[in-house]
Amino acid sequence: MTAEDLNLATERLSHISLQPDELDTQDEGGQLVDTPKSLKDLIDKLVSIDQGRDPIYMDLEGVSLSRHGSISLIQIYLPRLERAFIVDVTAMGFLAFDTAGTTGATLKSVLESTSITKCFFDVRNDSDALYSLFGVQLAGVRDIQLLELASRRYHKRYVRGLADCIKEDCPLSEQSRRAWQETKTAGIAMFDPKIGGSYEVFDVRPLDPKILEYCVQDVRYLPLLTSLFERRLNAQWRRKAERETARRLEESRKSDYKPNGQHKKFAVLNALNFAPPPAMFSMRRLALVSPKAPTVSEPEVYRLPPKEDNGRFNWATLETHYPVATLVDTLDTLWIIDIKDEFREAADAAVGIDFSDTTSSTINVFETTIRYLGGFLAAYDLSGDKRLLDKSLELAHMLYAAFDTPNRMPITRWDFHKAASGERQTADDGVLVAEIGSLTLGFTRLAQITNDNRWYDAVARIMTVFDAQQSSTNMPGMWPLVVNARAQVFNSGTVFTLGAMSDSVYEYLPKMYALLRGLERYARLYTGSMSAAIEHSLFRPMLPNNADVLVAGPVHTDEPGKSRLEPQG
Repeated sequence: MTAEDLNLATERLSHISLQPDELDTQDEGGQLVDTPKSLKDLIDKLVSIDQGRDPIYMDLEGVSLSRHGSISLIQIYLPRLERAFIVDVTAMGFLAFDTAGTTGATLKSVLESTSITKCFFDVRNDSDALYSLFGVQLAGVRDIQLLELASRRYHKRYVRGLADCIKEDCPLSEQSRRAWQETKTAGIAMFDPKIGGSYEVFDVRPLDPKILEYCVQDVRYLPLLTSLFERRLNAQWRRKAERETARRLEESRKSDYKPNGQHKKFAVLNALNFAPPPAMFSMRRLALVSPKAPTVSEPEVYRLPPKEDNGRFNWATLETHYPVATLVDTLDTLWIIDIKDEFREAADAAVGIDFSDTTSSTINVFETTIRYLGGFLAAYDLSGDKRLLDKSLELAHMLYAAFDTPNRMPITRWDFHKAASGERQTADDGVLVAEIGSLTLGFTRLAQITNDNRWYDAVARIMTVFDAQQSSTNMPGMWPLVVNARAQVFNSGTVFTLGAMSDSVYEYLPKMYALLRGLERYARLYTGSMSAAIEHSLFRPMLPNNADVLVAGPVHTDEPGKSRLEPQG
């Protein structure tokens, strides 16, 4: 055979798939990649994504997935295309990692790139198998399991599994939830040895359609989970999750790495758990605002937040030691405790904030509304300083654009740079209930002051959805922790709480009742929610003196009418 014949044969082989023609490998949002040609197309897609904004979501399947087994399939989900690509490692072997696209990039180089973010759920065994079997040293990894652990507001002793996170945290409709469970059950039945299956099914060709569907589903919900968990993180916990991810990658490449065992269910205490930070500043310290640093004779002085190199406040950063938001949302306190010189100094600084300029990629609409808009309006109500009302209107006009979606539900984590460039906007399908349900006070008060009903109309639309679906949730009366703003489904979640990420929804209901001078809707919403909370979420903690104290804990409702209270505050 001549070299020319060999090249021709190789080219022809690159188009041959091990799947029969009658099996559609692109159903259900998935596409099988089992030839060098289809792999080249995929690699070109991977290197063309917006690397700063668009992570790729990944998982691996195999027989004894680790250095002691094999890799059969690599699932890659691209949210922008809404499609999963299933790379057939069994069929292609090393070609799966060494085949180059038009730019010269390979799957191996993509996996080792620090500029392309890869999101895995528990990366440890995936990293072990890739490194040991194919020499791939993963980089640029975000571990979703660690994001959940870091974002958790209760104990962090154990890590959670993917199925548990999808079941408990994803705001799926009942139909989607049933479909997910059916696909999961069918897949497990084929590969779990405990119930008569075998992991060898991942190496059988042609692949069973149920296995393909299972593989697609395993990565389809990863973007939603990532978004949910990242919204709960502050900067400190995000850094901890990043450090622990790096430690996991390093550990998985060591010679003594153990891929299986009970040790994997425990969180790493020295990496993620830490003592609570010192108590917050006293009210006096928060109230006194001064451009000078504290001295021995003035221990209670609170400094103005620092400016960036361009001389401006980065107002959208809410997680620094001196957040700019604190400058605004304590203005009313300065007035109330009658330190007017400090109030005027703080107000002068606050009205100079440039809301059109921030280095942050997204805006937390909830925090911006309650802290900035609410802070300016409260200070205006007390002082009558018209500059503060003007600043409120400037900010409100900007925030109003976050409501410019097909169903007028706001985008709670809003990329206003995209909005300014004219990109089409849609509300998110996974939103913390507090973030969409706590915009009412600021916009309603602005409508009252300005006699401009558009501000009230924007938030009243949201409360109409809350009102309509209050009695149809798994725990009638309360709303789940996460709701779907895009589909306006506020009744399909399974976790209910009066705690963090939900609390302000219930807090604002009686405040709105008072602000609107007895509007019946808010009385009904509040009494309905509190009746449900009293019935389902309260428990008596064990205290040394048996004090008569009740605490509200989170409630899990796996199906309507059945609830499980988690006894923790």
